[in-house]
Amino acid sequence: MREAREDNKLVRIMELVSDLFILNLLTLICCLPVITAGAAFTAMHSVLIRIIRKESGYVAGTFFRCFREEFVRATAGWGIFLLILVPAGAQIMGAVTDPGFMPKAFIVLDGAVITACLLFLSFLFPLMARFRNTLLETLKNAMTLTVLHIPVAFGMAAVGTIPLLLFLTGNLFILPFVVLFGFSVPGYICVRLYDHIFKKMEGSLSTN
Repeated sequence: MREAREDNKLVRIMELVSDLFILNLLTLICCLPVITAGAAFTAMHSVLIRIIRKESGYVAGTFFRCFREEFVRATAGWGIFLLILVPAGAQIMGAVTDPGFMPKAFIVLDGAVITACLLFLSFLFPLMARFRNTLLETLKNAMTLTVLHIPVAFGMAAVGTIPLLLFLTGNLFILPFVVLFGFSVPGYICVRLYDHIFKKMEGSLSTN
């Protein structure tokens, strides 16, 4: 019996690794145009929530269904943040290469803006994946959840950006991990962090 349980546990682990690999590959491919990254991350969270909650559904089928259904809303939301993140990021990169490029106060401001955007985005894509609301309502909910659950938001933002930061260091040993699991594993950890919040929200909606 013990060996059977261990075998079943090993099978579940292998299935999870396989699902995360497939999901990471799909997310990576759909992120390549950049503008479609919002829909890709939304679809990724939709799959990950189902995996963690043990809800039925194939990885690829669930991913592309959500990608298609949420494409317009997720792309619009992501586009709004791109308009903020790209200029702020460009100014910080300019300051890194040329210390006299801009006053330090503006560098701090850009850093604060980027941090705030990352915190909001940490909840934005999961909300789009699980709840059907207008874009404006989803943005408001993402900001509300960020304020109410700031430690969780910081945790998700950190987990989500660590692989990117490691990749930007130019370490070639990081590249295989990013290609294989750089999106799906951090996303899986993030779902573990926010799923209890979503369950409470779903419970309150079902009682109304």
